[in-house]
Amino acid sequence: MPEIIEVEVRDGGASEAVVARDQISMIGIKPGADGTDGTDGTNGTNGTSPYVAILSNEAHTLPATSTAPGDATYTGSGTTIEVYKGTTQLDSVASSNTPGSGQFTVTAAASATASVNDITAGAITVSGNPAVVADHSGMVQNKATVTYTINCEDSVTLTKVQSLSKSLKGNTGSTGGTGATGARSFSTYLFFPVPYTDANNAANGPGFNTQNLTYSFSNNTFSGLPSFSSRQHGLHLESICSVGNTWFW
Repeated sequence: MPEIIEVEVRDGGASEAVVARDQISMIGIKPGADGTDGTDGTNGTNGTSPYVAILSNEAHTLPATSTAPGDATYTGSGTTIEVYKGTTQLDSVASSNTPGSGQFTVTAAASATASVNDITAGAITVSGNPAVVADHSGMVQNKATVTYTINCEDSVTLTKVQSLSKSLKGNTGSTGGTGATGARSFSTYLFFPVPYTDANNAANGPGFNTQNLTYSFSNNTFSGLPSFSSRQHGLHLESICSVGNTWFW
């Protein structure tokens, strides 16, 4: 119940008549005591393991000498597909089957331009895990994709996309400028019909310092050649050409 507080005003003493009065109502509030804990609810249902698909070759570049399909190298353009449920690897089975527990199927679809496939997807081999996609072929565009639809245990469907592109050979560059003239050299030969087999012949043979021998390419002449007669001390000097008593070789 609320408490009522009344105030009276009298003119004179307490026995005099009331000339004014007012009252207010006051309510007191206090918190209740805590209740006891309720019983625990039932446990929630266990979560399911996620499915994960892995491509070994999600992006591949094909070397190509031109944009023609036959001028590209398709080696290594295929891929393998592994599927896991949690940490357990699933086995691949033919896409004509419905995958059961621990199994998955996979189908491939190539991108298309104007209703023409950009690339011919490789055949898929299934024999346990993983599924193996052979090298692709017939890539008519410079870029293409292959989309793999993966049915996991007939429960969850995943999609993975493989991207392929051509790396085209560049055009032949223009011919470079003429290089600087390379160094030129010359060789000389001395021919003697009498062998230098004894000290006498060796001592009487022609002698000169080869370091002083030079050749001018501008006028095709030697300088620093020895000068002697064609018959000297029983030795004969044969040369390629001669002028007077000076021999050139």
